[in-house]
Amino acid sequence: MNVNQKNINFGRIAASSKSSKRLIVQNMSATPLVYSVEKTGSISSGFLQIKEGEVGVVKAFGTKEICFQFQPTLAGPFEEKLKIINVQDTENSVSVTIKAKVVKRETFKLLQSGQTISFGKCLVGDKTDEVKIAVRNTSRKKREYVIQLDPNFTISSLRPIFYFSVDDTPTAIITQAQEKKLDEELEKLEHKLRIAVTKKKSDKIVKLNAKISQVKALLAGEQLPKEPGTPADSDAEATGIIQFCITSAPIETLE
Repeated sequence: MNVNQKNINFGRIAASSKSSKRLIVQNMSATPLVYSVEKTGSISSGFLQIKEGEVGVVKAFGTKEICFQFQPTLAGPFEEKLKIINVQDTENSVSVTIKAKVVKRETFKLLQSGQTISFGKCLVGDKTDEVKIAVRNTSRKKREYVIQLDPNFTISSLRPIFYFSVDDTPTAIITQAQEKKLDEELEKLEHKLRIAVTKKKSDKIVKLNAKISQVKALLAGEQLPKEPGTPADSDAEATGIIQFCITSAPIETLE
């Protein structure tokens, strides 16, 4: 009996999220292999579910995939050992170490996090154009959010006043599965853009920027992702979005 992997790492995963992996068991003999999958029996071992059951048969010189699903409910480092046992020869067993870093699920996400929000040119005494930021509720409950200025925010020569209002325009609702795909797509596009900028490919830069803007619009709930033919995911969790409009005015000079 041979198993293709001895170590599997799920990396960083949010509590209550689901992720699946596969192991391939290879029968190296001319007789059918009867195997069993054994867990340690700890509380955290319950986070691993073997989809095909914990006992199976591999035909002579054949292979079989063992699919298992990981759904942790407790945050913290995770480590569990699965033991693949040859039932006919118990000494012929293989241990597989499963690791993950389980983090507490966030209850909200600021879609513009890490981005610079610019009001453009500001004239003293005039209101600026509106800038929108979007907050997504990533939990299963309704929540209230408060948005306010950092009390430590100061500008040495100006005293800006910021106004906040809620944008009542309906936003599209996307599932967490769709959001994950869009995040991955955005990461790939931004990587390609960095390469295009390095190679100074102007046409490609324009096209990639357009695609990046489109993906960001989808993430912000400005339009709904089109995934024709995709079956509904019973475990998908829809997330609501609320948009805040920010304007700054009037601006007083302190000099």
